[in-house]
Amino acid sequence: MARILVVEDDDDARDLFEFALRARGFEVSTTDDGKAALDRCHTFSPHVIVIDIFLPRVDGIAVIRELRAAASTVKIVAISAGWNVANLEINDDLVERDVLGVALAAGADRTLQKPLAPKDLVAAVESLLPRS
Repeated sequence: MARILVVEDDDDARDLFEFALRARGFEVSTTDDGKAALDRCHTFSPHVIVIDIFLPRVDGIAVIRELRAAASTVKIVAISAGWNVANLEINDDLVERDVLGVALAAGADRTLQKPLAPKDLVAAVESLLPRS
């Protein structure tokens, strides 16, 4: 069974995503901030992370970059409703791009714009898992 980590600070969205993913048979763990997500990656070993970009403590871009710097092979679906990159810790020329473009450049495998339908999230996650 594939393990999915959902990192979302909006309680309602996190609950909805968890419900939809569990309904498809995935093992799901959730958290609401980027620092906890990094810690959870070590204990839960997810196959896919669904991560919002704008999070408390450590933003989603920083999480993606840290995972990629550690050569993690976890698949990442970055999600966001916002386009403003001003509050992110970005130290390069990507600041002129939309936040989901920054997530792709940082190493996300897929991006989804919020609001999003749970079926679209499930489809994105399934597309990143190996076919059995």
